[in-house]
Amino acid sequence: MENWILREQGFNPRKIFDNGNKFMTGNGYMGYRGTLEEYRKEHLTACILSGLYDKVGDKWREPVNAPNTMYLKIFCDGNEISLLTREPARHNQILNIRNGVHRRETLYMLPDGNMIEVSSERFASMDDIHLMCMKYEFSVSRD
Repeated sequence: MENWILREQGFNPRKIFDNGNKFMTGNGYMGYRGTLEEYRKEHLTACILSGLYDKVGDKWREPVNAPNTMYLKIFCDGNEISLLTREPARHNQILNIRNGVHRRETLYMLPDGNMIEVSSERFASMDDIHLMCMKYEFSVSRD
């Protein structure tokens, strides 16, 4: 089964764009770049629908992004908890190619000793091509 797994351990901000390509999921009708939930348009987040293009004259076509329904931000004590705002203690990004599930697991250690664990899973359904699902979980361990 490990042959079907793509994995990136640790977080390197220079790999955001590459990982968006590497961890992309889709079902032939729609696809979602392998960007993480807190990423914004400058990180090239994209949900692309097949056959929907923007034209500039007759020379250039570009896929049109659908609304990003996977965008999420979490806060703890008024502070944003994100790979864009703080260094994680542990981070894994995983794509199971066999079942088309993208997973993320991130652990943050806060200065006060508390821990926040974030995980998400998402996939584009092959049974209903109009359905893309995400499960997002986080937990806080307080001292």
